[in-house]
Amino acid sequence: MHLGDDAIQSRMRLDRPDELSLAYTRAMMGGLMFLPHASPARDFLMIGLGGGSLAKFIHRRLPRARVTAVEINAQVLIAARTMFGVPKDGKRFLAVLGDGAKVVRTLAPASYDIVLLDAYCGGRQVPAITRRAFYERVRGVLRPGGVLVVNCIADQPELRGYLDNLCRAFGGRVWAVPTPPDDNLVVFALGEALAEPTIESLRPRAIRWQARLSLPFRRWMRDLRAVPHSSELRRIPPARRALAAGAEVRAGRRTR
Repeated sequence: MHLGDDAIQSRMRLDRPDELSLAYTRAMMGGLMFLPHASPARDFLMIGLGGGSLAKFIHRRLPRARVTAVEINAQVLIAARTMFGVPKDGKRFLAVLGDGAKVVRTLAPASYDIVLLDAYCGGRQVPAITRRAFYERVRGVLRPGGVLVVNCIADQPELRGYLDNLCRAFGGRVWAVPTPPDDNLVVFALGEALAEPTIESLRPRAIRWQARLSLPFRRWMRDLRAVPHSSELRRIPPARRALAAGAEVRAGRRTR
């Protein structure tokens, strides 16, 4: 699926329609490894349905999960239903035509375990969903032990501003992994009830989820980096700024 440019918004293999064929969509499932085993993700909110790859994967592979997907483009929603095989509306899946930035304002507090944010127009994130006020509203609809997962274009000029807004809205509890060969950065903003991730806490969850979903959770665990606010980034020596996402998680601690 392309929306006005060459960027691939969604891709589906006809022989394996429920597979996550793009690296960044696979990495967005990495939000699961932040959740304690005793608190499985049941309620997902998607802002930006696209071809519905994530919706289909969650619906098939997490049979107890419920997904609400918000898509602003009526043509995209029609294509997802008729050509990409998204689930029919029911108890476990609901697709809503609407503006995600506005829909979030109407949702009950603490309703979702994971919010998946992947909304682009003309190769850029929609401005309304990159502001601090929006991220704060999303934090409000997340349960305290929930995670916001954001797909970002790594070389987008506005990225630093988006990350700063996320850091402010989530009290600096923001982490990221690159997604080669895609030119993307998947960002995780953590609810206040979640413990700061360490190798010791993530390893058993990554092993468990990798075995269950056949996705590279252990690699994401190793590549995970804390995202500093830009005021903190300026204090990092120039030679290390190429890491851009910030401090590494190594041996259960962040190193500067």
